Amino acid sequence: MQIEDEKKRKRHSNPIPVEVRLKVGRLSVDEVRALKDVGRTTFYEDVKAGRVILEKDGRRSSVRGPIAALYIAGLPMPSTTEAAAA
Repeated sequence: MQIEDEKKRKRHSNPIPVEVRLKVGRLSVDEVRALKDVGRTTFYEDVKAGRVILEKDGRRSSVRGPIAALYIAGLPMPSTTEAAAA
């Protein structure tokens, strides 16, 4: 079991620090949830309410760094056109 956990951790780890990705990169749903300290249900309720914007890349969902930073800080999201330009 421990070997499987290590493989999973390596496969899903990102070598770029979270602080950098909050400015210019993308964060996974689990990373954003951990930083905001909310559960999966609350996070997806926030997505539905427009408090955070998800993007899909195939099967993977991610949040742009600047959008994640606003969500984690509890600040309002920019309009959809502003978010697309971010």
